Amino acid sequence: MNRNWFRLSFWTERKETTHDHGEIPLAHPGRRIVIASDSSYAGIQQQRRFPEGGNNTFEPPLIAAFQPFNGSPSELPFPSVGGHRTNPPTLDTVVEAVELDGTSPIINTRPPTQTSQNEENDTQESNETGGNDDPAPSASNLIAGDFEQPYFEVFPRATSPDTAFHPAAPRLSPRNLMFFNEPNLHNEPNLFSEPTNGVGTSTVPPVESRFTDAEKETSDRFYDTSKPTCTLNIVCYRSGARGCQLQQLQTAREDRFKSDVEFQKTRERIPGLICSDRQFFEALREAYLGKMCGFWRRAVFLKSLRGIRLLSITPTTRPTIVPLDDFIIQEVLYAYQNPSTIETEHDWIDWVFRLRQPDRRHALEFVEGWNGTRIAIAGLMPLLVSCVLGVVWSWRTGDVQTAFTVAGFVLTAGTSMLPEDIFQHLGSDEAELDDFMQDMLSEGKFSEEKFFATLGLPQPSSMPTAEEVQKEARERSVDILSQWNTLKRVLEGHEEVLRKRWTKKTKANRMAIITEAWPNMPSMHRPDFEALKREEPKIKSEGSRLKDWYIWPYINTEDLVRGKSFLLFLNSRGRNPPYMFAHADFEAMRIGHISGACMPAFLNLHTMFLDGTSPESYGRLVSWDDNDDAMEMCMSRIKHQPGEGLMILQIQQKIFHFLLDCSKAILHDFSTEILLQAPIKSEPPSLHDTAEYLQISSVVAETPYRLPAKIDFLRLQAIVDAQFSSAEDHIHRLREDPDYFQEIVKDWADHRQETLLDTLGMKHPVLSKPVFWDRVIHGVITSAYTAIVVWGQIRNQLGQVADLQAKYLEEISPNDRLPREYLKALLLLHHILEQSKNTPVAQLKQGLVASPPLRSDYVRQPQIGETTMIRVQSKSGKTSHLMWLFQSLWNEQQLLLLGLPAIVDEIEKVTQNDPSERSSLSSWISNVFSELGLIARIRHELDRYFPWAAGFEYAKIDHGDEVKTTFSERFASVADILSGLQGISFAKIWSPADNGFHGFPYPSEKRRTKENVEKMRQAEEHLDYFWKMVDLKCQKKVGKPLAQIVGNFLSDLHSIERTPAWVELSSKSSKATEPKGKLAEAFSELQLPSEEPSKFVAPEMKSKLKTRGEATPRQTEAAKAANEDIPEAQQRIYKLKNRAFKVFKVLFFNPSQADTPGEIAWADFLFAMSITGFTPEKLYGSVWQFNPTDGERSIQFHEPHPVGKIPFRNARHIGRRLSRAYGWYGGMFVLE
Repeated sequence: MNRNWFRLSFWTERKETTHDHGEIPLAHPGRRIVIASDSSYAGIQQQRRFPEGGNNTFEPPLIAAFQPFNGSPSELPFPSVGGHRTNPPTLDTVVEAVELDGTSPIINTRPPTQTSQNEENDTQESNETGGNDDPAPSASNLIAGDFEQPYFEVFPRATSPDTAFHPAAPRLSPRNLMFFNEPNLHNEPNLFSEPTNGVGTSTVPPVESRFTDAEKETSDRFYDTSKPTCTLNIVCYRSGARGCQLQQLQTAREDRFKSDVEFQKTRERIPGLICSDRQFFEALREAYLGKMCGFWRRAVFLKSLRGIRLLSITPTTRPTIVPLDDFIIQEVLYAYQNPSTIETEHDWIDWVFRLRQPDRRHALEFVEGWNGTRIAIAGLMPLLVSCVLGVVWSWRTGDVQTAFTVAGFVLTAGTSMLPEDIFQHLGSDEAELDDFMQDMLSEGKFSEEKFFATLGLPQPSSMPTAEEVQKEARERSVDILSQWNTLKRVLEGHEEVLRKRWTKKTKANRMAIITEAWPNMPSMHRPDFEALKREEPKIKSEGSRLKDWYIWPYINTEDLVRGKSFLLFLNSRGRNPPYMFAHADFEAMRIGHISGACMPAFLNLHTMFLDGTSPESYGRLVSWDDNDDAMEMCMSRIKHQPGEGLMILQIQQKIFHFLLDCSKAILHDFSTEILLQAPIKSEPPSLHDTAEYLQISSVVAETPYRLPAKIDFLRLQAIVDAQFSSAEDHIHRLREDPDYFQEIVKDWADHRQETLLDTLGMKHPVLSKPVFWDRVIHGVITSAYTAIVVWGQIRNQLGQVADLQAKYLEEISPNDRLPREYLKALLLLHHILEQSKNTPVAQLKQGLVASPPLRSDYVRQPQIGETTMIRVQSKSGKTSHLMWLFQSLWNEQQLLLLGLPAIVDEIEKVTQNDPSERSSLSSWISNVFSELGLIARIRHELDRYFPWAAGFEYAKIDHGDEVKTTFSERFASVADILSGLQGISFAKIWSPADNGFHGFPYPSEKRRTKENVEKMRQAEEHLDYFWKMVDLKCQKKVGKPLAQIVGNFLSDLHSIERTPAWVELSSKSSKATEPKGKLAEAFSELQLPSEEPSKFVAPEMKSKLKTRGEATPRQTEAAKAANEDIPEAQQRIYKLKNRAFKVFKVLFFNPSQADTPGEIAWADFLFAMSITGFTPEKLYGSVWQFNPTDGERSIQFHEPHPVGKIPFRNARHIGRRLSRAYGWYGGMFVLE
């Protein structure tokens, strides 16, 4: 085998011909083969579509193509297995939603089941009492965050779903290499929808069976399609006298019968009637293993089941194969082999009914083939028998020669009994490879052009020889280092002068300088986004006319003339050698690279080293034949592919010319001699942000102009700690505060698509039913408790990564691979973040169009019958830039192209700079976006962990399975949460349609009177009852209440505070009810008036919420912790000016005072927190983080939106959080 050909791993699809039904791909990997290539076309590993925890027997074929891609293979734009391929949203966009009642998958890497544009989903509404028929959820499907919200997909009305394919994801071959769906002859939508919970479901009949209404009227009708039962044939063709084996399964759906009585009678009449998906696959398995295969066939036959395919059958024609996507075959095989894992109720039953057509039926064919394992065992048996026979014969007779003569005869006879065609099977992989290689040859030589053309990939910009690459690299390297040394010398002597002059210049003068040095510089921020919007449909066919916009997206007048961006750019590039920016420069052109707008050159079997500061080392080309480590360094992305290396040199060459020209223009009155020979001065101090408070948007905007920073896991951990604390407090408030609970429920209800009016101005019919509130409350609770698991796991993993980084600090080198343990921890963190993003993305996808600020811009299509599908369309048909960005989050192709961090950062920039766009986002949307922003920020930090981040996907080849297994184990508690909440009728316990909790409002903001206190206590009692019932039902289902399910994370959950009973003023009661202890003293300013202490009884000591094991009394851990913390806090007294004092007076308001305080301006709150030793930092969306200067843990609060004032109700809660976190109380703050 020629070693110059074989380097990069890929797996071949095995094919087998069965009778006259054509060629089918079989779902098991062939021999491992490697093919050499410039790794800028990296091997793509298609991930399995099975539930994470399943013991799947059939792995999908792993095929490494050569894809121009610098991102995550898991993000490759694979079209949905039957879903809509989409272009970016266009005018007159239609949004299609499918309700998935009760499944609530929590981490799901795939979108939900979709339907074709012209067909309604016939899934029925869950039962009116709360969906008790919902299928059991699964933790291993992981974080989609549906929480019983409708899903929707976007597609242009006028575009066929099959032809609207993204140019960045070219099809690879007519054989559907990489499983891309080819358009069928009729240009019809795909047969199957995307799998849900590991099971694929059909949304339309097969292509051969589809008819228009007119065709149905004129076509022959052999079969009755109106029956409430439906049969499916099961066939297996075998050679010889046995011929075709046939079995039949009969299915039924209860809702297709006229009454329950009729349904029950049918079940009695047909004992084997199949009514659920699990029964369907159990019956399918029994039909094949129990009826088509006897014991001896199953045990010793050399052929076994190799695949399942769908046949179309009519009474007058031979069976024909219905072309299925390979993923669907995999889903059927997995479900067949693991029927116990099926979590859907009727999806597959509905699929059987949808296959039924008036002129034909369909059958599942079991395809058998040679089993390599059994063949190997059968081949070894004669050898083992002959060896044993020879040894025993020699031992018993002493005649060694005769013994082994007989043994040889036995071996020969046994081998001759094996069928000859099995050896053809064993050699099929090599034959297939030979055919592939012959196709790649042109005049006896390997043809790169044919290789890319055959795989359907974009052609590289050029295919130079090694000599040409080395020459170009040397020329560019010499120029880059010369320009860098000159720029460095200028800065060493004149950087302070440069800063002063640049700062004094107007924006017009700055623009004149930079545009002269860089003609035709784009004017807008992120010009690559704008270029993609303009050119995307034409990139593949016509190429790009805006390549510079993709290659240098940070070179634009909007960013460079504003603030200190240009000075940062100048300092970082002039003070640091070029190799420190190599990986970052290539990553910056991500959109251009993935879209195919800017393709690097292609050179095989070489690696480029960008090291050092000499032309000999910077841009050095190394052949894989000359250096044993060169290939590994290239594949792991520690070093560079030759085409990528040339692109980096091109990028840096123009940057250094630009910066040097700008420097000379600013110092125009300095001669060359003065510029280069001035005395070297110390570097000026770092440039600081002049803004009053630090904002993450400013940090993001400056990132392209700074030196790529080393990742600070401890800082990230501090941010996540604060986020986790907020999630913990959210659960605490839901259980403690009736007002807060009702407010959150209302917010979730306001962001469901059922709230949209239809095109006729009618309300959604489900709004008046309890099932609506079941869905809403289910979403509130599941989102709260799963957030604890998600952020707890992210926090724990960040801590582990930080510890391992410190452990291996001496071993980590940019020229070597990371230590194995540390690398696996990083990969696990990367995978957790990748999965965790799906929850907020799904919530934004579902809630954005229904949010109150945007609801008037959208309408629903009228509901058809009992369908749960919601079709939403824009009234204007126009899409703003902000909406385009949001839609890119849930468009798989757009998300791949733009990248999650880039989309999130751009949304944050738009909302911060444009008040009108900011006002279009509700507080609920802002809060969800805040969570997504933090996930994106951590992901961004990992993606910039150069040089190793570029090789994470390559490392997953070795560690991917282990990472997924660990991930599934870490998130196992999610299954308990979902299972525990499944089917609970929350509306029966409490309905938000009532005025407060069963008619009792919660006047917490009003002055304490006997009447108000009684109302508050009654509302609190009903809230306690609600949670008690939820916990009981959850415990009944999974054996433990919610608090114990997440007990590993909520080890310090606070005790619930309750309003004390009203006691009339008297000296006796005063003494009897006087609060005691330091805990009561700490909260005295919150609860008791100093002048009338006898009116209230101290808060009753409730039991602490269960976390681990049995509950503990409140006066144990909680009181002990409080008593230890408060004395130190009491020693600190803050003497404040009036502005800050007013803030804390409201935060720690005494509820018995006559006047109810007003609102707090957000600016005043920031000022007050700064005065007391906190540094405010604006993160994403509405969240602010307050970092104590004394090293204590940080805390996060949400900025009120859209009005910048904190209502008293929220202010009171902020005060309580500060009390719990830092031991603060009202007596600590006095007026100066």
